[in-house]
Amino acid sequence: MTPEKIRRGEWKKMCQKPLKQRLAYFWDYYKWYAIVAAVLLAAVAVYVGGLLSEAEDSVYGLMLNNCNMLNQQRNEQLAQDMASEFRQELGRSEKELELTLDVSRSYDPDSGYYGNYDTLQRILNYSMGGMLDFVVADEASMLDLAYAGYFRNLKDLFSEQELEQYSGQLLYVDMAVILKENGSMEAGGSDYPDPRKPEDMEEPVPVFVDVSASDKIGRLYGEGKNVFFAMVGKDSRGYAHAFLNYLLGQK
Repeated sequence: MTPEKIRRGEWKKMCQKPLKQRLAYFWDYYKWYAIVAAVLLAAVAVYVGGLLSEAEDSVYGLMLNNCNMLNQQRNEQLAQDMASEFRQELGRSEKELELTLDVSRSYDPDSGYYGNYDTLQRILNYSMGGMLDFVVADEASMLDLAYAGYFRNLKDLFSEQELEQYSGQLLYVDMAVILKENGSMEAGGSDYPDPRKPEDMEEPVPVFVDVSASDKIGRLYGEGKNVFFAMVGKDSRGYAHAFLNYLLGQK
């Protein structure tokens, strides 16, 4: 009798036994195969679930120095509401676009590198990983960060027509000063050139857009504060640019 006929005979005998005995037989002989298969199926399910839940596009922006112990919960909710409203304007779902507006970080221009270590590490690590798209903060903080070399030249990101669109809100840094300081991260305390007067600069470069007049910024930072927007990433999909227009109420 061939091995194949023997196996078939054993299988017929097993099929005639009660269900309990068949299950016991299966567990005795195949339990490790079953366990390995179950683990593999679970891993595949977790992996596929992660892919299905992950947004198609993501945008991350730091909005510094707008929270304290009294208003943190309120401002975190405001940031979430802004993200939802922005997605609605674009006609994108949360599944299609994940926008994170991080209002939990602070920056103090007078504290130097070590006083702002956590925030600077977040900016450095996220920008190097291509995960940080833009930064919004008060004027003093933004100037300090800009003269430490953290922000992009808007001429590299916007067309001439787009720059003209923001002409009344463009603000500048003097590249000659940045080169002189050699990108020192301890630039705090310097008397920086007035960002509103490029004519007084040796090598003016547009880096900021003034968003102080935005009602959305007013709700987060308070009315009457000078607040700037600066680009960090390449913005290849244009979401950071679109968010700037959202803040300014432009299409």
